[in-house]
Amino acid sequence: MKEYKGRKYAISCRQLGVTESKDASYQPANEWWKAKKAEIDAAGVQRKTVAQHIAAAVGRITGSDAINVDRTEAENDALRQLVKLLENRKQEAADKLPQKIAAIADAVAVPDERTVNRHVDRWVQTQQARVGAGQMAPDQADNIRIALYHFRDWLGVAAPVDGINAAKFHDFYLWCLAKDWSNDYKKKVFGTARTFVRFLWEGDVIPLPKNLDSKGFRFNAGSKVIVTWTPQEFRTMLKASPGQLKLHLLLMANCGMTQKDVSDLADDEVDWNECRIRRKRSKTSDKQSTPTVNYKLWPVTFELLKKYRSGTPTVLLTESGRPFIRKEMVKGKLVKSDNINSNFTHVRKRLNFPKSLKLLRKTSATLLESHETYGRFTQHFLGHAPRTIAARHYAAPAQDLFDEAVAWLAQQYGV
Repeated sequence: MKEYKGRKYAISCRQLGVTESKDASYQPANEWWKAKKAEIDAAGVQRKTVAQHIAAAVGRITGSDAINVDRTEAENDALRQLVKLLENRKQEAADKLPQKIAAIADAVAVPDERTVNRHVDRWVQTQQARVGAGQMAPDQADNIRIALYHFRDWLGVAAPVDGINAAKFHDFYLWCLAKDWSNDYKKKVFGTARTFVRFLWEGDVIPLPKNLDSKGFRFNAGSKVIVTWTPQEFRTMLKASPGQLKLHLLLMANCGMTQKDVSDLADDEVDWNECRIRRKRSKTSDKQSTPTVNYKLWPVTFELLKKYRSGTPTVLLTESGRPFIRKEMVKGKLVKSDNINSNFTHVRKRLNFPKSLKLLRKTSATLLESHETYGRFTQHFLGHAPRTIAARHYAAPAQDLFDEAVAWLAQQYGV
């Protein structure tokens, strides 16, 4: 065994051109290995660089990183040229390959103004303009952007927008159907793509795919289990909540508010003499059909509301004097913060509480619905528009009975 190692060592020395001694070959061997490793690494980088250039070229030619059969003759010819170039790459100078690859792509590349990406950008900018005009919430515009980017990336950012047709739209439906998303999110992504395609048609960019409004594009949501807090869980969280968070929880239970409703509550929406809040819910306040609901505040809710009243047009503000929820577009990007949920998350983690804050609104609605008399006020309590013609035009909710229903809620929560 020793003799074999000695032979191996002697061969290494001869290869390196040094005498057969360990001390004499140590540093030359290190230098030889460093040089060899650099050579191997360089070869690896070169191969990776060529692969990257090929992928970019295919993307520019086809609008995607995959080669499929639905291409023009010019595109197919360019792809054949790329394959031939790859087969003969050993005959090409390594430093010339990227230029030759790019040249093939340049010959058939889609003009930028006809790419999917250019028109997606136009549509996103339109939504952001609506945000600036106060017609859309910043987070709503950002959610639409994210949903549309799924369609853009599936098509290929450099793909020609003219390629959006009935067959392509059907394929996108199948793609959404196979995704590991909730059915609600699949429906949202597909619906956003449908709205975008209609936008292109209305702008005379592409013909309208005949199957755009097909009823066959369905995503069955199925029945949902309504998860709520228990009254005991509410009392536990209320006891553990510091500062204004206690008030926020009470407003959500007392008036069916969301974090946004709490943050938006205006001073002139509070009747400080009658212990009442009269307002439309923030989410649909711009709609004429949304009712203005008159909530009688529980004594503990009203006491804390007076305690934390800011004295400004907005009733509740953070210690730094800012709204609890802020959403705005900054250079085309959504910037948002929700200090109510952040404060709740701290308490939630400390108590190892598994349920979310938004379920509190559902809890009050579910409790009301369980009552044989007060159940008729559930939709009104939530601030939803009346569903029937009689409710919209003839039968206003009885305020005295609604006050009883809200007071009954306090008893159920044990506050």
